[in-house]
Amino acid sequence: MLDINQWMDQYTAAVRGAFGERIRFIGLQGSRGRGEAKESSDIDVVLILDRLDTEDLNTYRSAVEALPERALLCGFVCGWPELVQWEKSDLLSLLLDTKPICGNLSGLLETIGEEDFRRAVLAGACGVYHACVHNLLHERDLNLLKALYKSAFFTIRTRYFARTGTYLAARKELLEAVGAAEREILLCQAAELEADSRRLLAWSKSLIDE
Repeated sequence: MLDINQWMDQYTAAVRGAFGERIRFIGLQGSRGRGEAKESSDIDVVLILDRLDTEDLNTYRSAVEALPERALLCGFVCGWPELVQWEKSDLLSLLLDTKPICGNLSGLLETIGEEDFRRAVLAGACGVYHACVHNLLHERDLNLLKALYKSAFFTIRTRYFARTGTYLAARKELLEAVGAAEREILLCQAAELEADSRRLLAWSKSLIDE
């Protein structure tokens, strides 16, 4: 199993060599950050620079090219001016799901208000609803359904944080804290297209109708 702490040290050294003091923040998100990763899980890294242009993207690509497990690297690269103006309901997920490695984004979380939380939950539910309907009508793909249940996890987590002020990163923590309907969504294996799609649609509709 990949030692993610060692890998992040290598990543940090590589991007520091390329950008130096221009780096505002480095973080790890996704399953690697939550400690829930599998061997094949993506390495979701957040890199925030003082600014970002297309040449920086070429520099970044060259800097990380020789890293081990390069094919697993993905994530979010952004300039600081864009980040501070980012849509707050979308920014919320980035801030909550990212484990700081270098620097801190906590000040941005303080700029997000109750209405932003509400929009984040609503956007998540609407996205799941729309994609679930599309999948039932056209794709009929179990892998897509599994991905939608993964999206539902993030929406449930955001909703719990909005209601309680407590951030529970891991699925296991959420399972112990949420109600029966949301536990059913978190536990679903998305193995039956019709039944599990109906369950997901009913859940997302309940959030939209709140």
